[in-house]
Amino acid sequence: MSYSVTLKNIFEDADLDEVTYSVSIDGADPLEANGLYYSYAPEEAGEHTLVFKATDSNGAVSEPYTVTVGAYELSTIDTAGTKMDHWNPD
Repeated sequence: MSYSVTLKNIFEDADLDEVTYSVSIDGADPLEANGLYYSYAPEEAGEHTLVFKATDSNGAVSEPYTVTVGAYELSTIDTAGTKMDHWNPD
């Protein structure tokens, strides 16, 4: 499963300067978030925190915008020969 954020709807530059975006995932060093949209597909189950910032062409940096997502493993249960998929939050 992946999650998407529309960065252009979150950040706005009053002077209409060019804006670049960055994201820090689970406290890691920030990465460039290319474009106006950002998609994230967790590689591990659990809760993940994404912190976005925008920087305009004059070096002004926005306040952080934080998103927390939960990713869960999909398990299969065999009940009397019938397989059923369900979310396993643990």
